[in-house]
Amino acid sequence: MTNLHLFRKLWHVGGGILIVSTLAFLPRVETLTAMALLFAADLAVEIVRLRNPAVNARFVRFAASLIRSSEHGKISGTPPFLAGCLAAAVLFPLPVAIAGILFLTFGDVAATTVGERFGRTRIGGKSLEGTGAFLAASALVSLGVVLFPHAPPLGALIAGAGAAAAVEFLPLPVNDNFTIPVVSAAVIHLLS
Repeated sequence: MTNLHLFRKLWHVGGGILIVSTLAFLPRVETLTAMALLFAADLAVEIVRLRNPAVNARFVRFAASLIRSSEHGKISGTPPFLAGCLAAAVLFPLPVAIAGILFLTFGDVAATTVGERFGRTRIGGKSLEGTGAFLAASALVSLGVVLFPHAPPLGALIAGAGAAAAVEFLPLPVNDNFTIPVVSAAVIHLLS
């Protein structure tokens, strides 16, 4: 695993854990406000860097351990990640939102790790092995989430995990960092 992949995965997991922790332990309105401000600030930085080649070059050098070469000329995965977490937290009850965010946090990293290393059965840019790892990680997350007060039923959580894995696998036009927590939380909420 390269340093880029390791730092990106740590960034992804650390960000998800921080968001879930603040949602679980701090006042909701203040947490949502802070998340919205963080998203707005990050999006502003992305827009400025993409409109100014000199700023973009500095940004790419500064964030070299976190940004893929394919993201040098487009928005990175962080704004969709923050937007997806924020949308799930605003639209759904706390345990449902937390499940969707944790599916993104751990499922996406599991899919990337397994897909890069063991992915043999490729469809498009994804591997079935990576998708299986996503589903397995999200199912494990479900076993933890079911212990939360007012948690959704395990069956709804597992269905949400399946929806999250499907969204990660499909070549949708919207970044999966946004769609995974929102779609999976919607499925969980509908089945609860």
